Amino acid sequence: MLERDGAAPLRVRMVEVTPERIVVKVDDYGDVGHGTARFTLPWPLPVRLRPPRPGDPDGFTFAG
Repeated sequence: MLERDGAAPLRVRMVEVTPERIVVKVDDYGDVGHGTARFTLPWPLPVRLRPPRPGDPDGFTFAG
């Protein structure tokens, strides 16, 4: 999950991890026909990138 200021967390998937950066994309659940937003984060692992918790958006439910 990627925490965002003033918005619900996003379920993301890691795309690239190097000693310089981490690149994640919004989890598209394998939909190759749909482009998703990517985010480049600093290394080491930032606090705002975290495992899912109970109550997080599941990616299949429209939240509004």
